[in-house]
Amino acid sequence: MWFKEVEKRLFSRVKAVVSAKYKTKYQNLNFTMDKSVYEPTALPTVCMWFYIAERGNDLENTGINAVDMTIQVKVFVSSGQNIGVAEDITYAVMQVLKEARFNVTMPELETSEGDSMVLISRYRRIIGANDII
Repeated sequence: MWFKEVEKRLFSRVKAVVSAKYKTKYQNLNFTMDKSVYEPTALPTVCMWFYIAERGNDLENTGINAVDMTIQVKVFVSSGQNIGVAEDITYAVMQVLKEARFNVTMPELETSEGDSMVLISRYRRIIGANDII
C-alpha cells in the first residue's frame, strides 16, 4: 500500500537528517523500525514505530484514501549517559517530523528499561493518498 512507502520515506528522512547532524557527536547512533526491539544492544538507538488508522473512506470502500498516522519514537541511551543525550536526539527527530507537518501529541516521557534510559515521544498527522511527504 502507498502508506508503507510514506513510512519508509519518513524513516529514511529522519535517519539521514539526524545522523548527519550528530555524525561526530554520537558516532554509534542507530535507527530501527523493528517493533520487537525493547532493549537494543547498541546505544544510543532511535526506534520509530508507525501506527495506521484508515480515514477518508469513499462510497465503494475499495481503497485507502487517507490514513491517520501516529509515530512513536523511543530514544534509548545507556543509563550511564546523561539524559540530555536522549533529549538532543529527540528534539532533532521532532524537528524533522514537524517539517513534515506532524503534530506533537506527547512531547516526551522519560522511563528506564533494563540498563537503558528511554525518552518516548509521539507524533500524528492525517496523510492523504496524494500528499507529498
